[in-house]
Amino acid sequence: MRIRHLTLTLVWVSLFFLPAGALGGLWTLKLGPVEFMDPLAAASLAVAGALTWTALLAALPLVVLVMLLGRFFCGWLCPYRPLFGLARVLRASLIARGLRLARLELGPKSAFVSLGLVLLLTLASGVPLAVYTYPPAIMMREAQQLTLYGGLGLGFGAVLLFFVYDVLAAPSSFCKDLCPGGALFRLFGRTSPVQVKRDASACVPCRICDEVCPLGQAPMTDRLSSGCERCGLCVAACPKDALRIGLGRPRPLSPRAEERP
Repeated sequence: MRIRHLTLTLVWVSLFFLPAGALGGLWTLKLGPVEFMDPLAAASLAVAGALTWTALLAALPLVVLVMLLGRFFCGWLCPYRPLFGLARVLRASLIARGLRLARLELGPKSAFVSLGLVLLLTLASGVPLAVYTYPPAIMMREAQQLTLYGGLGLGFGAVLLFFVYDVLAAPSSFCKDLCPGGALFRLFGRTSPVQVKRDASACVPCRICDEVCPLGQAPMTDRLSSGCERCGLCVAACPKDALRIGLGRPRPLSPRAEERP
């Protein structure tokens, strides 16, 4: 868990202190002569008719990593991740003080609807609109603007809106139900052999692992999907050490597909 906290801290530091030469664009990162591109950026460029072989090759390594490791980016590298954790804490604090908050669950397919809508509008307009709805791209742009010009743009308002939605609607609901990048990672991560595995003989029906999962996965009953971030929270929380991250068969897109009676 400490390693994940370290990676997220480094991501936040890099937003403001990464040398300008390392930033190839809103969603790209240069390490020497090699450039890496976010898969959602490549998908947006492809739909907008602007995808080049260079961009495709830049996105390919990350696509392969997600296919092998699953939706790890969201839990380990997404700059919005600490904010959604803060939103969960704030929501719990408000509820503990007697405030009644709604719990809006849009369902496991809603993120794919969001992804499809963003790409459809991109196709119609020719503009890669995901840059305005995808937290990593928004936060990178806002960090650059703050560092270079000393101010924030409309993207700050978008991130604030995502945060307020997570506080008032449901915990982690934006990442789980609306984020187009998260939906794309779920699609690519469908092939990942890296899974949370449960030792049924050691497991007791305490539901602690289910409760700590920020994305509504249910490790205690093996109701896991490709939406699992492999963040390790459930593994660390299990009082019987019945969970571990190891190799297993790929998970479906929806946890309901494996629901036990």
